[in-house]
Amino acid sequence: MAAQAAIFMIMKKETLFTFACIIFVAAFAYFGLPMFTPRIANPSHEPFWATALSEKQDLQVFDLTLNASTLQDAIDRFGNRITLTLYETDQGDQVEGYFRETQVGPFVGRMAFTLNADPVHMDEVKEKAEAEKAPMSRHNSYKIPPELANLFKTDTLFSLAFIPTHVVLTPEDVKGRFGEPALIIEETFEGKNTGTQHFLYPEKGVDVSLDQEKRSIIQYISPRFFADKIIAPIQGKN
Repeated sequence: MAAQAAIFMIMKKETLFTFACIIFVAAFAYFGLPMFTPRIANPSHEPFWATALSEKQDLQVFDLTLNASTLQDAIDRFGNRITLTLYETDQGDQVEGYFRETQVGPFVGRMAFTLNADPVHMDEVKEKAEAEKAPMSRHNSYKIPPELANLFKTDTLFSLAFIPTHVVLTPEDVKGRFGEPALIIEETFEGKNTGTQHFLYPEKGVDVSLDQEKRSIIQYISPRFFADKIIAPIQGKN
């Protein structure tokens, strides 16, 4: 699993997103694909490019509002086949996870997320769950068992990332769905370009990444966090 995660972990470092960790979760979701057609628990009719902003300027997608909708709201939307993990980072602890399969519009994929998690509940997980060394990190991670997962169901969503699994997106597809990006940046890690291109829409809170292996990730975060949690890590500044 560490080898699988490392492929995508080179994309980012530890930031509050935590951008590195959400990429790890996305990588786990992408590379953990079953060899059969996924069983969709609760398809969403909202396509991945249909976004809006709330009155508080939080991103809205899949009938969910970041920093307002809860994990339980996401479960109601995407089904209950989820995996949760707590990561220790230099910026603090972060809970992330993914829905093993879902359908948004006509597209099948995995849905990764990060939470605005209660610190008290995170401490409880660290007391009761077994620590593991997180891939590409000197810090620990903790797989959250089902009996502790309920602690986080009322916590709000900080970010989402949709990973299509049965379609290859091209730059033309991205521009056709989201419009012309404000920026196109090639990702940098340790001073070297990774070959992954990011089509950035700061005003929408959307980052679409296309890598050299024809994999894609559509990430969603409220615009006020975009520069710090999306653009800076892509440029290797965090």
